Amino acid sequence: MKKILIPLLLMAAVLAYGQDRTYTVETEHYNVESHISSSHAELMGAQLESFYSIFNDVFRFGNLENKLNIKILPNLSTYQSFTRTLTGTAYDSYVYIHHQKASERELLIYEGAEEDLIFALAYQASIQFLMNHEENPPLWIREGFSVYFSKSSGPELERKFAALKDSDERIDASQLVKMTNLEASENFTAFRTEAWAFVSFLMSTDNKEYTRFLYDTISALKNPDLKEVAVSDDIQEGFDDYLEGFLNAQELLNLGISYYNKDETDLADQTFRKLITISPESWQPLYFLGLLSYDAADYTEADQWYTKASEKKAPEALIAYVMGLSAWKDERIDEAKGLLSKAARLDAAKYDEKTKDILDYLQGNYPDTDPVTIP
Repeated sequence: MKKILIPLLLMAAVLAYGQDRTYTVETEHYNVESHISSSHAELMGAQLESFYSIFNDVFRFGNLENKLNIKILPNLSTYQSFTRTLTGTAYDSYVYIHHQKASERELLIYEGAEEDLIFALAYQASIQFLMNHEENPPLWIREGFSVYFSKSSGPELERKFAALKDSDERIDASQLVKMTNLEASENFTAFRTEAWAFVSFLMSTDNKEYTRFLYDTISALKNPDLKEVAVSDDIQEGFDDYLEGFLNAQELLNLGISYYNKDETDLADQTFRKLITISPESWQPLYFLGLLSYDAADYTEADQWYTKASEKKAPEALIAYVMGLSAWKDERIDEAKGLLSKAARLDAAKYDEKTKDILDYLQGNYPDTDPVTIP
C-alpha cells in the first residue's frame, strides 16, 4: 500500500500547483526539474554539481546507479502547497524526501533570494548525497557534515562553538558518535551543534590520529565489515582544546581591552571587529574602535564609531564625553563645550571633575595645559 500511496500523493501535489511548464536538465549526477526556466535548471544543475564535488572530495564514494532528483518550484506559495499535499506539512525551507525506492527520492526547493536558502540548499543537498550513497549513515556524520558544508565558517560558528564549550548540554564525543535519532531528539539542536563542532574539529586538524579516526569512520561507511572506530581519550582532549579556542563575547571584549591597554592597536582593532560579528548588538566594540580612531587622530571616524555605539544604547553621558574630546581635538570648540557640559550634566559624579579642567581650558583659563582623561 505504501508504494502505491506515494505516487498518488505526488500526482495530487502536481495537480495542486497547476499545469505550468517543466524544464529538465540532466547533469553528471543530477536530474533537475525546474518550473522556472531552462536556463535556471542549467544554473541549478551547475551549482549542485559543485556541491557534489565538494562532498565527494571528503567521502570518495563510488558512482550511484541512479542520479539524484531535484524539483524546483517557482515560489514559496507554490512550494508550500506542493509539500503540504505531498507530506502533510507546508515547509518554508528546502526538504529532502527519502523513499525506499531510489528513483522516487527527491530534493524539493523553490526559487528565492534569501541568503539562508543557500545554506539550506547545501545542507539538504549534503543529506541527499549521503543518504543515497549510504542509506543509514551515523547521525553525527549526517548532521555534522551537512551543517559543516553549509556553514563552515562565520559568526554563527564562532558564537555557537563559544557557547558550546561551557554548556551543560555538552556530550562526550564517544557518546556523540553512537547516538540514534531517538536519543538525539531530546535536544536535537544541541546534538547538531556538537556534531557540527566535532566535524569542524576533525576537518581542521593536522594531527594524524584525528585524521585517521575520520578516515577510518568514512571507510566504514563504504565497507560494513570494518570495525566501528572508537573515540580515544586523546581525540576527546583535542576536541575540548579546539572548543577552548572559541571565545565568547565577554572573553573577546576582555582580550580586546587588554590589547588596547598594551597599545597593541592592530590586535585590538581585529578583536573588536570580530566581536561586532559575534555580538552585533553590543556597543562596547564600537566604542573601543572609536577610541582607537581617536588615538590615531582620525576624529571624524571616531565620531562615526561613537554614533554607532550610541545607537546600540551606549551610556549617553559616556558618548557625550568622548565625542566632546573629539570635537575639542578637532578644534570644534563650541561643539566640544556643549558635549562636555552635557556629559557633566547627565552624570555629574563621573564627569564633573573630568570635564571641569577641560572646560576651563577651553575658556582660556589654562593656556599651557592639555588635560584629557579617556574613561
